[in-house]
Amino acid sequence: MGDSNVKFFQDSANREYWPQYDLGRQLNLASFGPNEFVTDEVKTKIREWAATKTPPLRPEKSTRALYRSISDPYGIRVLEIHAGARGSNLSGSLHYCTLEFQYGEPFGLYESSTRCAASSENLAAPVSYTALSYTWGPPKFDADFVCDGHPMKITTSLESALRHFRRQDGSVVMWIDQICINQADRAEKGQQIPLMSRIYQHAMNTAIWLGDASSGSDAAIQLLEDINIRLQFTTEADLDPAEFERIKLPKPDADIWDSTWSFLSRQWFTRLWIIQEVILSRDPWVVCGHTLMLWDNLAGACLQLSTTGVSKWMELNFSKGAMSGSRGDVAQLAWQLDQVRATAHRDRSTLFSLLVLSRGAQCWDAKDKVYGLLGVVKESHQNVFKTTYAEDYPAAKLYHAAVVHHISLDKRSWSLPEILSAVDHDSSGDAELPSWVADWSKPRETVEIASASGGDGIYAAHGRFAPQMLKIDAEVNPKNDKELKVKGLFFDKIAGQ
Repeated sequence: MGDSNVKFFQDSANREYWPQYDLGRQLNLASFGPNEFVTDEVKTKIREWAATKTPPLRPEKSTRALYRSISDPYGIRVLEIHAGARGSNLSGSLHYCTLEFQYGEPFGLYESSTRCAASSENLAAPVSYTALSYTWGPPKFDADFVCDGHPMKITTSLESALRHFRRQDGSVVMWIDQICINQADRAEKGQQIPLMSRIYQHAMNTAIWLGDASSGSDAAIQLLEDINIRLQFTTEADLDPAEFERIKLPKPDADIWDSTWSFLSRQWFTRLWIIQEVILSRDPWVVCGHTLMLWDNLAGACLQLSTTGVSKWMELNFSKGAMSGSRGDVAQLAWQLDQVRATAHRDRSTLFSLLVLSRGAQCWDAKDKVYGLLGVVKESHQNVFKTTYAEDYPAAKLYHAAVVHHISLDKRSWSLPEILSAVDHDSSGDAELPSWVADWSKPRETVEIASASGGDGIYAAHGRFAPQMLKIDAEVNPKNDKELKVKGLFFDKIAGQ
């Protein structure tokens, strides 16, 4: 850590303007012991619910296979991470649970106030768990983990997270997709992916693992905490870096700004799945090395960075290479996600609008561009698409189905320019894609010169015919769903000379 970073970190620790924040809060990982969310009332309700259910069949434990099949449509596995000394081998055990139990009044995306699962072996027994949001990294499974006595390979990124969250004095219980879902079973993945929304809704809390600490990352987190407060009182839309010292921020040439850009450019922020994970999580925490930060504080800081123009200044000065520069405003995604999260209890987004918003997000499987968003869209969209990773159902068919479904909705909820403006691929793209369907697996290659959602501005080629343009209609040909039928509008004549 550079001298300027050390000085800033030390100064921040002594500041006295944090009264509205509960600095004593900590990320408490779930365990099999009692916690504040499983109250006596919840325990009573879950016992009453369990009494109405048929006792679950207990599948025989096999010493030959790690994973037992899940027949319950709400069934999941959670991982008990065994206690261990630092540097010792990692091990754990799988526990089978159900997410069918719901308790409390519905609240938008939060279907209930339930923050636990129920044990599949004893439905009356609540099971609390912490959900993990992290980056898989390259699909190289070269780290060791022993689960229920079975050696298995995991990614090094997950190994790092497990070593960080493992305790020496007791076990912790987490839901981790890489271990809790049988990744070799496509049918099981198709059954588990639709449960992702419930998994994060029912979690006691969510740990967002950004990875191990790096030079300057601790100071970057402290600066973001600082920005979340200091820039709240700044009304300037384009803050001059020369003014940084006046509002008690580091000088423009301080190393801390480069460290902060690097922190916000970590791979986690590029993942598609974080959209669902953040929006659905009740109590998300950001963890980098041994430093914690509330997600709300990070999102608040990113909002201030974007609205004051500081993040654009950081991009111009600290982006490294074409890949980093192409990401644009790295702070924008975090606060946009938080806006969706804050309003989700009132109005869910359409699938198409989220596809547009997440165009630059990354995922290993092209189908996850759609599947990774289904948990946070309007209910009318959720059950339309069957989650399948079968090879005979390529991503192009899924993208096509998503747009066809969007067009089938109430015509007040979409417009033809909105759909066509998302398309910017050329004829060398996937042959399965009709010309009017975007290839969501690719980032945008073009930039709109005007908003497709409306507004004349200076790009109004239709002139005085604007009201009539809204009458342009389109429908998918019922005999050939790859054909889009569009009604034209008589505009003008071209007079010959």
